[in-house]
Amino acid sequence: MTERIDTGEGLTVLVPVRTFEGEQVPTALVELLTAASIPVVLLGYHVIPEQTAPEQAREQFGEQARAELDDLADAFRDTDGTVETRFVFTRDPTQTFERVAVDEQVDAILLLNPAPNVDRIFVPLSAGINTDRITAFASALAVGSDVTVRLVHVADSEEARPAGDRLLEEAADALSANGVPPDAIERTVAVSQAPLQALSEMASDDTDLIVLGESQPTVRELVFGEPSERLAERTLAPVLVVRRLPAVESADGTAEESKDE
Repeated sequence: MTERIDTGEGLTVLVPVRTFEGEQVPTALVELLTAASIPVVLLGYHVIPEQTAPEQAREQFGEQARAELDDLADAFRDTDGTVETRFVFTRDPTQTFERVAVDEQVDAILLLNPAPNVDRIFVPLSAGINTDRITAFASALAVGSDVTVRLVHVADSEEARPAGDRLLEEAADALSANGVPPDAIERTVAVSQAPLQALSEMASDDTDLIVLGESQPTVRELVFGEPSERLAERTLAPVLVVRRLPAVESADGTAEESKDE
């Protein structure tokens, strides 16, 4: 396990997990978040059909769901991580994630995919898209861990390449200032009229975790739209979506839930 250093002070991550389907939080991600001292809100959820009342589902399956969620939380506790659990029966998981992210004031949402190891972190950046918060998260994850951070920008023309170089240089300087070794930082500027495709192709090359910023006005549009969901699908790597500030205003939800501190 990597050395634990208090680099993630003030940062919190929401980790949605499908219960009753065997979904797990990869050990490598548990250890990475714990080493960075980043608290986790573990959100277990199960989608119920329209004809099933949440109260009925909770009475029938609630105890089993909470036991399964506690087992997942134990992975964080066993590595001295900070974890809070919530469980929901919901008809609309996207709306539930949106509401819980706001309620808990989390800084990022982790979309799970397999991660046997986390040796390379892929960080796509665009001008004006949350750069400071993205680099703060990347720094927190990299300091104290033997990982390489690859900063990437896709310019839409050769004329825009110098601006991309400057963006990544500033981000690299921020990472270094936060304690990331310079030899653990890579920079790549590509030119493409299809940025998502270009990012997907680059991210598929030995990428263990993607850290990107929120570029849409709501959690729903970001987490379940482009580019995070498509990158998660195309690369099969976990995606950490860093939210914008100020936090998205709370949305009404229709889920029944329980919360364990």
